[in-house]
Amino acid sequence: MYVVLPSGGCVFVAKMLASPPGSFEGVPHDMKRAMDLFQYSCDEGDSIACFTLAGILLKGPRVDPTAERVSPQEARGAQDFTQAKGEADRRRRANDKTTIISRDPVRAEELLIDACNRGHGTSCFNLAVMYYHGDDGVPKNMEKHEKYKRKTKEFTEMFDGVPM
Repeated sequence: MYVVLPSGGCVFVAKMLASPPGSFEGVPHDMKRAMDLFQYSCDEGDSIACFTLAGILLKGPRVDPTAERVSPQEARGAQDFTQAKGEADRRRRANDKTTIISRDPVRAEELLIDACNRGHGTSCFNLAVMYYHGDDGVPKNMEKHEKYKRKTKEFTEMFDGVPM
């Protein structure tokens, strides 16, 4: 039996369920339930939930689930992973026990558009990157790239350098 929580509570529970096994005592690793909760919260208007679910759908089986960034080429296996100075390796480890989620860039695009339209600047930035490079099922589109690049800039200026 599940208790319905306000969307913010659902995002918190979803993050716990999506965490690596053993991260929270008594909380199982359950990506399907986490994704359902992120989707529910996104549908309820929570931009962070949309953004987080999109990130899960963009990583796929090659990427460490805790990685903060990944290019479409790295996630697809079309390019080796690059590593910035001081950055942890973003490749999925062989002993990682978290559930592997298949990549779904088309669904991720929809989620990012929802979040961007609600004022989430980082989602706008991710869309700009997605359209610049293209991804599986999401063709490269320089017109859309420029549109979301402008929206990112607007949010960055509005929030004094942080594209909320």
